[in-house]
Amino acid sequence: MKKTTEKKIIEIIKTIKPYEDICESTRLIESGILDSLSILVLINELEECFSITIDAEKMTPENFASLQDIKLFIQQLTTGELPNDCNE
Repeated sequence: MKKTTEKKIIEIIKTIKPYEDICESTRLIESGILDSLSILVLINELEECFSITIDAEKMTPENFASLQDIKLFIQQLTTGELPNDCNE
């Protein structure tokens, strides 16, 4: 069974912060789950997992604020557009 993007992201975050409960709306930076160092580790893991390159100018807090934000960001990088189910 193929893992969803969301599940892969959660697994990556859980390797960085194993004792944190994370859902789609968890504010990862505001709650202190992700700090500057853990974001760099997350970026490295996301690049490996999804075979992408995240440019420095895209390493903004807005792209890593929540699981949903990371998922949309990854989908934009892999497809070049927002997913059809995006309500924004």
